[in-house]
Amino acid sequence: MNVALIAAPAASAFSPPLSIIALRSYLQAHGISATPIDGNIGAIHWVLQPDRFWSYVEPILPSLSKGLPGQMAQAIHGDRIVDEGHQPPPLDAARARQVREALETLWNDQGFAMTKEDFAGQLSILDDGLILSPLRMFPHHLKVWNDYDDVIPPKAQQVSPYIHYCRDALVPQITELDPDLIGVSVTHGNQLLCSVHLVHALRSSGVTTPIVVGGAHFSQFARVGNQTGETLPLTKEAGPARPALAILTSLLGGGNPSTQQSTEAGRAITVGVRQEGERPLLDICQRLSGGETLDDLDNLVRVDRAERTMVFNPVGPCLPAKELPRADLSGLGIGRKYITPVPVAPLMTSRGCYWDKCAFCDHAHVLGQGYRMLDVDVIADSMESYRKDFGVEIVMFADEALSPSMLRRLTDKLEEKGLYLPYESMCRMDEGFIPLIERAAKWGLKGMCLGWESACDRVVAKMNKGYTREVSERLIDACVRNEVLVQFFVMVGFPTETEAEAQETVDYLLENCDRIVGVNIMPWRLTPGSHINAHWLEYGLIPQPGALNQGDAASFSLSEGISREQAVRVIQGMKAHPGLQRFFGVQGFEDYRIIMDAVRAAAAGE
Repeated sequence: MNVALIAAPAASAFSPPLSIIALRSYLQAHGISATPIDGNIGAIHWVLQPDRFWSYVEPILPSLSKGLPGQMAQAIHGDRIVDEGHQPPPLDAARARQVREALETLWNDQGFAMTKEDFAGQLSILDDGLILSPLRMFPHHLKVWNDYDDVIPPKAQQVSPYIHYCRDALVPQITELDPDLIGVSVTHGNQLLCSVHLVHALRSSGVTTPIVVGGAHFSQFARVGNQTGETLPLTKEAGPARPALAILTSLLGGGNPSTQQSTEAGRAITVGVRQEGERPLLDICQRLSGGETLDDLDNLVRVDRAERTMVFNPVGPCLPAKELPRADLSGLGIGRKYITPVPVAPLMTSRGCYWDKCAFCDHAHVLGQGYRMLDVDVIADSMESYRKDFGVEIVMFADEALSPSMLRRLTDKLEEKGLYLPYESMCRMDEGFIPLIERAAKWGLKGMCLGWESACDRVVAKMNKGYTREVSERLIDACVRNEVLVQFFVMVGFPTETEAEAQETVDYLLENCDRIVGVNIMPWRLTPGSHINAHWLEYGLIPQPGALNQGDAASFSLSEGISREQAVRVIQGMKAHPGLQRFFGVQGFEDYRIIMDAVRAAAAGE
């Protein structure tokens, strides 16, 4: 059986997504052939082909000559700053022509000719190309990790180059591969629009191959279904679940998970898988190979057309960590396709979060993952293969939060192997890291993306982060002493946070801007699966009469503290502040900072 595993646009342009790597590696370990297709970098490459780029941009040159409208120019400006001290020229007709000329050199049939000598400038060219190409429809650029509702254009604007790519390039590529099963991974909100269009384009083109949709963002919508199994009506009676059901229906298309494939595209098998996908995907492959029904599979989500319902099968047990194999990067074009001169690849050391207590977080509810540390030998073997077989120079650990225990084990194992490979990871502010930083840095630790959130101890305690400002100071000191890059995740507007407390965060960042390389900042948002959502009164949330969706900001007000609107103004002020601007130019690019560090080290001959 051959499976095509597709990651739709848009995600990081520096490395392939971990989702299709992990799924492919697991299927192959069980004797099933799987072909990973990174549709995100495929779309970027397709859109920026010089002649195609110009076909999108030439019609808007007269408008560009007059300059962008103020609001659009302001919204785009921050995302065009890709390095400290680097200010690109105005985004006008002259810049469009400059981009067109540069693409003749940067673009080639295999990928992009990025160099360490001019990486920041080249990235600026490509970023502007990705802003200009769909400018008639909606601004898009290299920045990722946006909320999906910020990047999805209205239906009337479905002439995006990325939609064209899905229809005109990705569908033919999948069709030529002629797989027995198509898997579509929707990991980030940015991927939702293109994923919907991809599924519909496949069916519209007459493809009747079974399709399975999954991923973390798909699971976010599928959380409306009970973990133990539930059937919800696709009618007004669905109540607060209606928006999520509408999105699930648009992805699954009303398919019927039987083994009787109809020649009518709309009746072909199209199902979803919520939460972890490895074992359900393997079960689907085995059922289809044996001509069996899928109806009773764990984690399955499907539309029952006859009953006009969405069926959520019970969620099965998490996959034991010992069953996860070494990661395989074959066929993904590492070192050629991606827009970095320093080959980068993702990996994981664990599933789930070892802390899992933050009051605002709903990841455990969405992903349903119990915490499991992976086998450190398998992790180290994967890293060794990354380096020797694929030339990877930086590993980005995609853990919910790397634990001190795993950092210690990994450092021991890398030292035992004599393997030095720079890496970065998401981490929490944990005192247990402090004595480990020095030796870990000698064996590859180059960056920590820390869930810092706030400089105010009271707010941090209310969030149940489990650390104090004194702990964060000592951890940051240890990182700076050992040349480990520090990036912060910051949250403004957490319930009960006052204006003065928010200012503490602003002041701290200004005072420590020479010790921090990046800040990813966002306003607090209520998530349905979080601790806060189950304890409204404790956090001063006042429900509004007639509110349908508790995850919607319009469904509640705050009895104390700054409002969301005030929080947004604080964030806007931080982004406009001359002392903080450099933090936000590539907000969301945790990997960009460590790539730039490697580029600078190479330039210095280190």
